[in-house]
Amino acid sequence: MNVLLVNLSRMGDLVQTTPSACALKHSGARVSLLVAEHLKGFAGGLAGVDEVLAFDQEKLSDAAFGADDNLAKGYLQWKHWVRSLQQQDFDLVVNLTHDRLSSRLAYLIGGKRALGRLEKPDGSAVVNGAWSRYFYATLNSRRANPFNLVDIYRRACGIEGPAGPVGYKVSQAGIGRAAMLLEGVGRPLAAIHPGANHPNRRWPVERYAELTDRLHAQGVNIVLLGGSTERQIAETFSRLTHSPYLDLAGKTDLDELAGVLKSADLLITNDTGPLHLSAAVETPTVSIFLAMARPEDTAPYREGQWVIETLDPTHPSPENTPPNGSVCGMSVPVEAVLETSSASLQHRKPDMRIMAESGGLFRLRSTEFDGGGYLVLRDVYATANANNPSMKAEMLRNAWISTLDESPVQEADGKQLESLSEDEKSILGSATELGHAIIRKLSQLASSSSNSTSANISLAELEKRWYALEQVAGDFTGMLLAFRLERECYYLGPKSELLDEAPEKLKRWVNLFELLSGVGRKEEVAA
Repeated sequence: MNVLLVNLSRMGDLVQTTPSACALKHSGARVSLLVAEHLKGFAGGLAGVDEVLAFDQEKLSDAAFGADDNLAKGYLQWKHWVRSLQQQDFDLVVNLTHDRLSSRLAYLIGGKRALGRLEKPDGSAVVNGAWSRYFYATLNSRRANPFNLVDIYRRACGIEGPAGPVGYKVSQAGIGRAAMLLEGVGRPLAAIHPGANHPNRRWPVERYAELTDRLHAQGVNIVLLGGSTERQIAETFSRLTHSPYLDLAGKTDLDELAGVLKSADLLITNDTGPLHLSAAVETPTVSIFLAMARPEDTAPYREGQWVIETLDPTHPSPENTPPNGSVCGMSVPVEAVLETSSASLQHRKPDMRIMAESGGLFRLRSTEFDGGGYLVLRDVYATANANNPSMKAEMLRNAWISTLDESPVQEADGKQLESLSEDEKSILGSATELGHAIIRKLSQLASSSSNSTSANISLAELEKRWYALEQVAGDFTGMLLAFRLERECYYLGPKSELLDEAPEKLKRWVNLFELLSGVGRKEEVAA
């Protein structure tokens, strides 16, 4: 089988595709990966990938809108590039990014089968595959998401069993250059990466500086890492720390960065791309999750990694939250990060007494895999009387799996259902009622039993009501949207499938809403 994975995201997202690529390759597939041009060299080290293809958006744009403004030339270059991919005759194309560009590319490349979001030239789009629909639907309602991005990727690729951890093979050149950069630096060696793509995700740099001083006092050597755009953070760090360290921030390419991480004994960082790269080269990590960063989404995909998550009431915050000086970062004390880091370097468990006496508002978690191959987070310590921000997500895990996989729905226990507010139960009750009405309407259309009296509500009107319900569904917006996306796939498909297969297939969703609402079916909507 010839497979193309489309992922035009950042470095960390590419690393997170490797378990899917490895599982596909293990099944006998040849795996190609389409990435942004500037990450082509880096992607060559990703485990499980047979061929790296690159999309050079800048080159194609220059051809169309360069000095000669030759739009026709740009169009021909674009057409030629797309045709070269079409000629590879892929058996399966999986779009893992879902933005408009990747969606359009995935549609144009075609393939015998395509999963993920596909956008046609006229702007219309469809999301193929239950787990792809889940991924797309929950992008903007992530607080209720219980799955690591790697697991979403692998299920979106159709992989059912465990896929193994992330993996990256550092080139010999990268290992050699890293050795030169680290020449003379002793052991143990801890790498510190204080940056992140959003200021709110960054643990305060002054705390990283204090951590460095205290690790150095324990005999730990420190190397500072960061991208070229993070030199200002590195300069602030330099002013605040009082201990010697090796400054490599902005001084390594990605291959050298991978080599340095592989040589280190530990990486301490925020939710960043280097966090996933460190896990991929089998270097232990201590990661700090703040603001909009949720470990359920992006904890490092390898067993035994330490995760420290703020329990500040503002967490998790929306993605578009303005910079606030990492207010919730102050809830994670240096003492807790120091003890977790020391424990990792000494191959022991963190001292719970020290964690409890450190102050702050946080919890310590450890990564592991469950029986189904999903990454889960085991609570090791949590500040007393703090709210559990992931209770709802944990409650939904089995419900999502059973619904998306069309297996028997597993009931949530009463304690978990207590995490839902009365408003949320009311929304789910309304979804139950409206979902039954939509299914009845489809069944009536199939049997031609509906009449044309004015009392009947049309399918279009029912869908309009469903869309209105989505707008007030809060954390359950993703669940309602996923159900609508599945219906739209039937609406766009053969009429026979819509009328004959859809009603029965869609019932599992209504059963799920009814189960979670805890109130059973309400008075039925006339259909």
